[in-house]
Amino acid sequence: MKDNKGLIDLTQEGIIFYHVALLHGFRAAATHLGLSKSMVSSKVASLEGRLGRKLLFRSTRDVTLTPEGEIYFESCRVLFAASQKLQLSETGIQSGLAGNFTISAPTDFMSLMLIPLLHKFQLMHPKIRFNLVSADQVMNLEKNKIDLAIRAGADGDNHLFRTPFMKVNLGLYCKPSLLVGKKSEKDYLDLIKKEGVLAFRPGRESSFQLNGKTENVQLQSRFQVHDVLSLKSLVMAGSGIGILPEFSITNEVQSGELVQILPKAQFKVIPFVFLSGSKRKEDERLNSVIEFLIQEVTK
Repeated sequence: MKDNKGLIDLTQEGIIFYHVALLHGFRAAATHLGLSKSMVSSKVASLEGRLGRKLLFRSTRDVTLTPEGEIYFESCRVLFAASQKLQLSETGIQSGLAGNFTISAPTDFMSLMLIPLLHKFQLMHPKIRFNLVSADQVMNLEKNKIDLAIRAGADGDNHLFRTPFMKVNLGLYCKPSLLVGKKSEKDYLDLIKKEGVLAFRPGRESSFQLNGKTENVQLQSRFQVHDVLSLKSLVMAGSGIGILPEFSITNEVQSGELVQILPKAQFKVIPFVFLSGSKRKEDERLNSVIEFLIQEVTK
């Protein structure tokens, strides 16, 4: 790459090539991009000429990738994704997403997952100001002037608009030091039955399915906790095996501070939903926040 013009050419040609391969045709790509077919053909030919490699097999009915084209296609896919993200950011700035926007969510979910995501959103939409309300109890949206509420397993009032958000899986986690000398599934089950487990909502995590069999959960009597953050702290301190939502311990599992036992154990899934007093299509800010959060958690 010798100059900035080459960089611009590479970006344009790469995105055009990506759409030709994706849509299996020059005409389809031209229509999608709003360009002439000759322009699309010229850009792809220029790209192949500069690389000195044939990227596409052409026929009267279809366009397919050569082995070199498959490799280059993946690079262009990343390039296109980056351009879409940049376009989304520009659209947000231009669209005037601004002003105060109030979100209510359970305290644990707000601290562990939501705040980092909203920080990313705010960087893309710098004119918007978030008012964050941590609340484990159900709040009246109209009375408290809440634009969007995130709740676990809530159906919501009949007059509110409900949008499915995500499903949270639970698992059994502990410090590696608690598993010394224990290697088999039977060893782990015996440990659970002997020592009991820690749970933040005992009524919900009373049992799990393992290999088609229901295993009842025996709770520790040394501690009673009612929130994820307290339970996570106890597990991190080595107080025992805890039943924790996956989103709360991602970093600790990656670093090796915590390990999951009985990964095949299936607890009841916890559904999270969005609740709002307005329809998404009638509120640009509401729709943008919901779409962004759904996109982030489904990556």
